[in-house]
Amino acid sequence: MGSLLDNLEASCRVHAKEAIGSATIIYSKDGNTFALTNYHVVAKNIQYKDDWDNILKREIKKEFLSPVEILFPKIEENDVIGYNTRLADIIIYNKEQDIVLLKVKSKDDYPSVPLYPRDETRNIKALDLLGVIGAALGETPVFTEGRLQTKQKMIDNYEYWLSSALSIYGNSGGGVFTPHKDEWKFIGIPSRIAVTGGWSTQAILT
Repeated sequence: MGSLLDNLEASCRVHAKEAIGSATIIYSKDGNTFALTNYHVVAKNIQYKDDWDNILKREIKKEFLSPVEILFPKIEENDVIGYNTRLADIIIYNKEQDIVLLKVKSKDDYPSVPLYPRDETRNIKALDLLGVIGAALGETPVFTEGRLQTKQKMIDNYEYWLSSALSIYGNSGGGVFTPHKDEWKFIGIPSRIAVTGGWSTQAILT
């Protein structure tokens, strides 16, 4: 069995306008690198403003997207010894599901996580082992392990998977992994956590 550490280089930090979180590189080939993070991490980089439209000859509300910084870890002997910083554009987002796709502004290729086959996710059962990697508190990646508790936790009409793997502030956008064919494969990102009085997107539930 491979190690959860094998996904360390694809687990990055994100610096947005008013938040620090994590991102996970899900694809990188031929200079096209894409990462997933949470909407609430980059929310202040997504703004809507009234702007004059020369064609319509009136003010309309337009979307303005600011790039974020992604910090790629430099690894030696499974330790983070520094970071390389690149800008990334917000490509698409879903506020309700708290997810954002980023594209890195670089022609270089980077390590990416192996993806769990979508058509086999039905085989993931309660009490299966899960691992979480994220830049907790804006520091170097933290690794935690737990078990899948349920796949049928409904929040705002969306299905979430509940895990006992500990998540810490700053893990938002990090990766959630489970073993598959002798390696840890990516199945999603932390999204919400149970807090007193309800749910919060300022913390995380995997």
